[in-house]
Amino acid sequence: MALFKPEKKEVGGDWLGYKPMGIESITDKADQFDWADVYLEFAMKTEGSKYPRTMYLAGSFDREENGSGDIKESSLLKRIYHVFDILGFDGGVNIKGKFEDANDNPIKIGEVLSEKFAPDTPFDDPEMKYIGYIYKEAPKKGGNGKTYTRVHHYIHHNTNEGMAFCKDRINFLKTKGYIKEASEDQLNAVPVSSVPTDSVEGNVVNQL
Repeated sequence: MALFKPEKKEVGGDWLGYKPMGIESITDKADQFDWADVYLEFAMKTEGSKYPRTMYLAGSFDREENGSGDIKESSLLKRIYHVFDILGFDGGVNIKGKFEDANDNPIKIGEVLSEKFAPDTPFDDPEMKYIGYIYKEAPKKGGNGKTYTRVHHYIHHNTNEGMAFCKDRINFLKTKGYIKEASEDQLNAVPVSSVPTDSVEGNVVNQL
């Protein structure tokens, strides 16, 4: 009779770090959050894990103070266009912070991205077109004491050049303190969790 053993849980190991990944699904949840101009969830299939990892594009635009409601350059805008450029999507955001295609037509961004870049059915495995960085974020001061699995938004093409660009950017953000990873002691001392679906906190919004 075969041995029966408990399932090993992913608490650390070779599923962290730089990984090939592909998009399983894309969901727009901006209408669920009053503060969010943008809230896109990308469920990413990653090498070394049977569970999808969520990458977020979420936040609010910076706007001009003259009452026009026009947006101005911001970290959120840079994040959006970085991901769109890597995906090969030629749409974007107009001056009022609304999504349009390349012909200036209003679009529902979640539906359009899902149609263009996610598999046709949930049963299809996505192509591992991208390289991304997965890490455990250090617990925040005054937070709930948990560490969360993060997929940084700075994905790149799954090529040697893409890996080099990704590593260079991630190392820069670590050096500047924008990415704060949990230490081994923290991983062993606090609960490990996925990012909750009802909130986005910390670097999910503020990553540069």
